[in-house]
Amino acid sequence: MGHIVIAYHICVGCGACAEVCPDIFEMIEDKAW
Repeated sequence: MGHIVIAYHICVGCGACAEVCPDIFEMIEDKAW
C-alpha cells in the first residue's frame, strides 16, 4: 500500500485524513475533530 507521509506540523485537525486512514486519529488525538 506504500507509505503515507503526513505533515503533522500543518495538521489543523480537519479530519480529511480520516477518509484515507481512520486509525490516524489514534496517533493525533489532539488534532482530531
